[in-house]
Amino acid sequence: MSKKGTVGIMKRIFALLLCVSMLMGCLIIGTSAATDLEFSMKGASGKPDDTVTVDVNLDKNTGTWCAKVEIIYDNRYLSLISVDNGDVFANSEYTTSALTAEKDGKGCLTYIAFMNDVDGVNTKTGRFFSLNFQILKAAPNGNYEIKLEFPDNGDGWFFTSSVDSAGNLEFTNKAVSCTNKAYVAVSGSDATEPVTDPSDSLVVTTAEGQTTKAPDTAYVTDEDGKLIQNEDGSYETYVITNKNEVPPKYVFDEDGNPVTDVSGAPVTEEPDETTEPNTEAESIEQANKEAKRLKIGQIAIIGCVLIAAAAAVVIIIVVTKNYKKKDDTDGKGE
Repeated sequence: MSKKGTVGIMKRIFALLLCVSMLMGCLIIGTSAATDLEFSMKGASGKPDDTVTVDVNLDKNTGTWCAKVEIIYDNRYLSLISVDNGDVFANSEYTTSALTAEKDGKGCLTYIAFMNDVDGVNTKTGRFFSLNFQILKAAPNGNYEIKLEFPDNGDGWFFTSSVDSAGNLEFTNKAVSCTNKAYVAVSGSDATEPVTDPSDSLVVTTAEGQTTKAPDTAYVTDEDGKLIQNEDGSYETYVITNKNEVPPKYVFDEDGNPVTDVSGAPVTEEPDETTEPNTEAESIEQANKEAKRLKIGQIAIIGCVLIAAAAAVVIIIVVTKNYKKKDDTDGKGE
């Protein structure tokens, strides 16, 4: 083989080695400096018993593979009745916690989404999701903030992957923010905020001037008159703002469901071992497992590529040595 042919082979080997070195670079975790995803919210207004919709929008999106956001609201006065997915992630790509979930004594909905495409990047903008609230009768007139939060400032939940100029595989956390506050404005209500009197007992005063200790409550029942039980085992109640509203007295129903005694307090039974598991915990745990599974899958794929590339390099080096020996032998023969 001529010297010119040998040089050509060496150039090709050098190019291949450069590609392999890029693949075999170490994993680097970075964070982008500027805000990459900007959210905004649109509030709503209504009166007690109205159902209102609060929209969460994604106005700027430089790209992400997954997302996790939390909506915090005052569940004393607002009841979350449903969630409508938006235009950014597909219906098959998202999950939420239970509608009755709480965090630090407040209502808290957790929305989690992952792209179906392991190597995908989502750059869509628009309506992220919508929340449908019912304004409760106990809500006084005023503005109630609907707050958007990002756990860990979004780190580990908003990111993309790429290969940098040094050949290192890089997962880049994206900076996220919400650009405004949103409120549910309540008007036309007869209820007032609980206040403290000189004896340090809470009271509620209605528009008619009637006063009662708060929180006096009545237990919510279904159409058959049975108590409605929450996922945590407690019973759903509402605040009485009218002295004429007296909690009804109940007995055990024919199915053995606990009701109330003569004082209006719920009668408890031994916990039912067949109770459904906590759907919020299951949803979030399943989503976390899915994220870990997808990341492990990515790493496994990269590992296979590296092994194949390394094997190719070894084969090329052996072939090159054989060509070189043949070239040297041909040179001596000349």
